[in-house]
Amino acid sequence: MTIVQFITQLEAAGIQLWLDENHLRYQAPKGALTADLRDQLLARKPEVIAFLRQAIQSVAPPMTPLVRDAGTHLPLSFAQQRVWFQAQLEANASLFNMPTVLHLRGRLDAHALSEAFRLLEARHEMLRTTFPEVDGQPYQQINPPSFALEVIDLSELPADQQQAEVARRADFVVGVPFDVAAGPLWRVSLLRLDPTTHVLLITVHHIVADGWSMGIMMSELSTLYGQLTAQLAPELPALPIQYTDYAHWQREWLQGAVLEEHLGYWRQQLTGAPPLLTLPTDFPRPAMQSGRGGHVTF
Repeated sequence: MTIVQFITQLEAAGIQLWLDENHLRYQAPKGALTADLRDQLLARKPEVIAFLRQAIQSVAPPMTPLVRDAGTHLPLSFAQQRVWFQAQLEANASLFNMPTVLHLRGRLDAHALSEAFRLLEARHEMLRTTFPEVDGQPYQQINPPSFALEVIDLSELPADQQQAEVARRADFVVGVPFDVAAGPLWRVSLLRLDPTTHVLLITVHHIVADGWSMGIMMSELSTLYGQLTAQLAPELPALPIQYTDYAHWQREWLQGAVLEEHLGYWRQQLTGAPPLLTLPTDFPRPAMQSGRGGHVTF
């Protein structure tokens, strides 16, 4: 039994372990610490102390804003590096596009909507970040705001042609890949069908957003648009950190012995795991991602 498995067994029995300076202390429910567990704990005491001491050392340091010095190459987070690396290998780079299609009903103030998006871009550095590379290594480059809302008027078309054009343009904006080095890494189009019917197409590259952050983006967009249309000063709580701060913090923390500890844990946990997840599907798994697929809602 590994030290991790042993301590997990103790925790499952309700036995709490901690260090008091260099002394190992424990607290256990009545009857939880059996004679066998007590003997094992005594025999493995140096090992347990070393593990707990290492765990204390690997506690994450506080996250603070990073000073943005001109010319500094800001690092990618591990998640961003994974997406960047995969994007270099994929022939169909649009696989990393994250689309959102919103059908808007009622009177729409296109100018206020455009301004809300502009404020959103200014607020979140990641929406104006690109990923050039030096000697094959990517870095984050934060650019000035440059958002422009594309407004397309389809109101002169018959209804059936409108729907066909909406579908065509949705497929187009989703299917066109982004250039992560040059950017921008998001695009927004507003399709006007009539004065009270619009379709909003938003596509963002996965290297600057995920499902969770898209939810935040939509919530903040709604708040800003509501404030602007109500003739109020647009205002959201100040952001204490940006994603770039997180990426730098993660790189500073997860390195050396701390990183090896985390990697070692997962290497051990995944020892003997199959290289691919084999599921009893109707058709064989393709050798490469095709990008073709679908979904069923039920």
